[in-house]
Amino acid sequence: MAPIEGEHIKIIAQKAGRTAPGKSGISYEMIASLSDENLVKIGQLMSNELRWPKSSCLKETVIRMLHKGGEHTKISNYRPIALAECLGKILTRVMARRMQNIMEKNNKWSEAQAGFRPQKDTSLNISKLLATLARADKQPRWVTFLDIRKAYDSIPHWTISQSLRGLGFNEATITTIREIYTNNTTQVITPWGLTKKIHTNLGVRQGDPLSPILFNIVLDPVLKAMEEVEGGTILAFADDICIIAESREVMEKCLQTFQTESTKRNLIVNGSKSGFFVTNNCQEHPNLEVQGEQIPWLRESSYKYLGIMINQKMDPTDQDKKTG
Repeated sequence: MAPIEGEHIKIIAQKAGRTAPGKSGISYEMIASLSDENLVKIGQLMSNELRWPKSSCLKETVIRMLHKGGEHTKISNYRPIALAECLGKILTRVMARRMQNIMEKNNKWSEAQAGFRPQKDTSLNISKLLATLARADKQPRWVTFLDIRKAYDSIPHWTISQSLRGLGFNEATITTIREIYTNNTTQVITPWGLTKKIHTNLGVRQGDPLSPILFNIVLDPVLKAMEEVEGGTILAFADDICIIAESREVMEKCLQTFQTESTKRNLIVNGSKSGFFVTNNCQEHPNLEVQGEQIPWLRESSYKYLGIMINQKMDPTDQDKKTG
């Protein structure tokens, strides 16, 4: 890989702002204030890490428990925030940008995926959904929204290497990422100090710039397989998946394809947070099923998809509702 320039490190650190530092306490502000000479040396060290990453700045995180409200003695009232080393995140940000450039330049992404991609945002998928339903011209359309349970926390690390290889990444890149995810540990910050180190062997890392692209890479074969189902349209923004089908039969084929491919990658649907409706059709509809999970018919209810309330009547008057 190309070397990392000291000037590039400074720009990343300046743009990152006041993000909380990791275990060492080295902040982005401290990095940005270093002399050009020292930034060049850090760039040289980072370039070596790209070839064989073994330093603790890539492998160790600490977790701060943020109280959300309620009783302080209930663990469910806390939200864990993983804090990684700022130097490590600069390195993985460089890697993420280079990998994203490769994916975009070589047109490797599934057409369904809009999440965390340049010049794409949630409005693209919402527009596609509304346009597809509008073109149905009073013909029934089956619309299913899938929620993946703890999506980023669930993927096995071996699937990352497998997916990178399937997309044609070179072995040096695959080896680097595999090493980054080897022997990772975290510690929880408590009033009495840090806990013992806890080994993490599953999922992509919270708050790491590499995580969104690695998750999308693992999900990519699932989306591409679903796109092969005739009569179906797939929309994805990272793990927020919407399926539009011309009939129940087509929808069930899409869901079966999803089940086959996603189960291999330990991506499991949360049925209670998923749902479907049918436009231009007033009949009762039994639940759909995938991975043994029941996908409920939404009837008159709306589903909150990428911040927008969507329902079978395409009624825009319920945007303030909190259901779905």
